[in-house]
Amino acid sequence: MADGTLYVSSGKPDLSALSTSHDKSSTGALVRFGTLGHVTDRGTEAVSKIVTGTVTDSSDRSPIAGVAVRVGDGTESATTDETGKFSFRLGPGQYNVTAEADGYQTASQSVTVRAEQQKPTTAVIELAEEESAPEQIEDGTPQDIDGDGDYQDLNGNGEKDFADVVTYFDHMNDPAMTDHADAYDYNDNGEIDFADLVALFNQI
Repeated sequence: MADGTLYVSSGKPDLSALSTSHDKSSTGALVRFGTLGHVTDRGTEAVSKIVTGTVTDSSDRSPIAGVAVRVGDGTESATTDETGKFSFRLGPGQYNVTAEADGYQTASQSVTVRAEQQKPTTAVIELAEEESAPEQIEDGTPQDIDGDGDYQDLNGNGEKDFADVVTYFDHMNDPAMTDHADAYDYNDNGEIDFADLVALFNQI
């Protein structure tokens, strides 16, 4: 096997000779099993697998083009095409795939690549639009004091109290609130209404 190729007609091949006879500059030795026409490349290219994915808008599942997608710390990166798709070729292991785009919150998904898999690993990453910060109401800036995405502290004094209910009632039709409806829609019905006012009162 002067050319670094081992020919085996049946059974398991003896690979002991490969360490000294194959070309060390190549990605791996060629091992031929059975007939001479069947070749299996044992190099790094043989174990790398395709990872494909799509980045979509979480509100309507529409694809997002031009999203920066990276693997781990960014050693591998790609940009989504007009259909929101991206792809990588990765070796076996577990990876964190992160998607970033202007106007959206960054999102990540874990994917696992297995050496024995035949089909590409697929991932779907959904991005939610960034919420704009609520505007000042009267003399205070509303706060989300419990981190649930709802701004119940309308006067910005650091707590939920009856003064917030009064502020809500007085300004529920003002652009400062209607332009940021998601921040004040406490019952998640898609609008600001008296039901939200009642929900805020019940939290005091």
